Amino acid sequence: MITADSHIDIRQAAERFRQRAAARQARLDDRFERAWQDCRAIIALIIEKYHPVRLYQWGSLLHRQKFSEISDIDLAVEGLASPEQFFALYGDAEALTDFPLDLVELEHVDPLHQTSIRRKGRLVYERTDGSS
Repeated sequence: MITADSHIDIRQAAERFRQRAAARQARLDDRFERAWQDCRAIIALIIEKYHPVRLYQWGSLLHRQKFSEISDIDLAVEGLASPEQFFALYGDAEALTDFPLDLVELEHVDPLHQTSIRRKGRLVYERTDGSS
């Protein structure tokens, strides 16, 4: 509680605030870089091992200013051979990260969500050879 007798050094309080903000930003920068490294490794695994028709990245990892302490890795695959392949892929991908992973099969999400992912996300891979 602040009373009439209380003395607050505004400059000192502002400096503490600045230091805390800088420390938080440094933690976020480190977390963002680790998330990107993990995301790149997961993308490479999915392409090399599972050969989807398309692979999209979406979410806060694409927008640094929206990335926070609770951000996850968001990916959408399209054109896998079976549900079993998706669950195997999910297990392999989870093993590559400590971040929460939001991995979806594009064919099995709400059409509005599909449209949003395709429009706002980034197509990171599209199979061109027609093989699986």
